[in-house]
Amino acid sequence: MSLTEAEGRSDVPPAWIHSKVTLEEIEGPRRARDLISPGDGPEWRAFKRRLREKDELWYFTTPSDFFMHSAGRMGYVILRRGKQVAHFVAIMT
Repeated sequence: MSLTEAEGRSDVPPAWIHSKVTLEEIEGPRRARDLISPGDGPEWRAFKRRLREKDELWYFTTPSDFFMHSAGRMGYVILRRGKQVAHFVAIMT
């Protein structure tokens, strides 16, 4: 798992970003079954600290053929005023 600062690095391609989510849906007691659990490691906690009041949290996944070639990724992106601030890779194949 990793936290990647979007500034100065590759953003997650917009086509991979598909579901707006909340922290409650990711971590809460009624967690959405189709979302990947990021655990509670230091990288995830650092990622969450980047969230600001009006930011949006989105789920991303690479196309399925990436997984067939051991290049799949799933995770979360923080958008601030429509721009990526950071992304967190929860699964990497």
